[in-house]
Amino acid sequence: MKIAVIGAGACGFTTAAHCSLKGHEVALYEFPEFSESVAEIKKLGGIHMEICEGNGLPQGFAEIGTITTDIAAALKDAEIVIVAVPAYGEARAAEVCAPYLRKEQYVYLSSGYMYGSLEFSRTLKKNGNHEPIAVAEMNNTIYATFKTNPSTIWAGGYKHGLGVASFPGKSATALVEKLKALYPEIVEFENIVQTGVSNPNPSLHATTVVFNACYVDRKAEVLLYHDGEHLSAMSEAVARVNEDMNAERMQLLEKGVFRSLKDWKFTIKDWYAYHGVRGESLVEIVSSHPGLSLGKLPKTFEHRYLTEDVPFGLLPLIEILERHEIPCPVNKGVASLAASLSGIDFARRGRTLRSLGLEKLSNGDLFRYLHEGEI
Repeated sequence: MKIAVIGAGACGFTTAAHCSLKGHEVALYEFPEFSESVAEIKKLGGIHMEICEGNGLPQGFAEIGTITTDIAAALKDAEIVIVAVPAYGEARAAEVCAPYLRKEQYVYLSSGYMYGSLEFSRTLKKNGNHEPIAVAEMNNTIYATFKTNPSTIWAGGYKHGLGVASFPGKSATALVEKLKALYPEIVEFENIVQTGVSNPNPSLHATTVVFNACYVDRKAEVLLYHDGEHLSAMSEAVARVNEDMNAERMQLLEKGVFRSLKDWKFTIKDWYAYHGVRGESLVEIVSSHPGLSLGKLPKTFEHRYLTEDVPFGLLPLIEILERHEIPCPVNKGVASLAASLSGIDFARRGRTLRSLGLEKLSNGDLFRYLHEGEI
């Protein structure tokens, strides 16, 4: 298949390299304002992909046939379009893609944050594209990865069993079947709210930053989940906060909002069980994964662990909990502390039902809209 990858950050590099090494024809697009990020791989004609042993991903030099800042060239003849940008860049990606996307193309957002597919679809229409394009989102980015230099990616983790849903939801089954050609381990979820609240990153990332604020301020070298010079940012106390946040969230299952919902820590364990991850506590689970051993605590509060995870993860979760009359003081407390520590008004940046103009829909009407694509 021909795959178009939008965005040349760590996830975009890994997606492009992985698809190429699996034998697909790949076009990698980067926004013109970030063209320097693809300068080196343009010279080389591809990307070096290194992996953590045991995660099952291919490795080596991946030839990328098209590396471009021309979106028309990137999207031409693509069967699957993978938007590999942070959640806060997805609307911009939709604006760029709008003149060229066609209904026969399948779009997948790799960030893993709630309402991405809804926002993307509405942005396409706002920019003149009224074709019935279905857009899928998962409950996490499928890779745990980072760049080691301008032409090399290191993929530590590859998640099995990620949940996929779409907007409109009635297109999910067809999208999932198409995406399985790339990611055979994915499973279909009920809707994009279920995928959104099943992403453990907002809790995991926000708490490690908030409760290690002193180290962030001092720009210390701190590992996230494994002991290092300053021990691990994930302690038993931080894990207890995660457990309390998860307990608030699990009341959605008790109220019958979803047919199934798994504890965040066991979601992570199931993703990586094939890679030897073990344990019953959150600390045991994340510290047993070799692919997460190099992850580091951010050295600034202006980092995706807050700027993406709070406004696109925690705030939509809190909104859903409050819509179902579920008290969530711990989730709200972590979000408030993140805003206070960073000095960022995350509410103004958030992607929520309120920001999307859908807050007046009843819960029943909301889920019908997410399935049908029409109010």
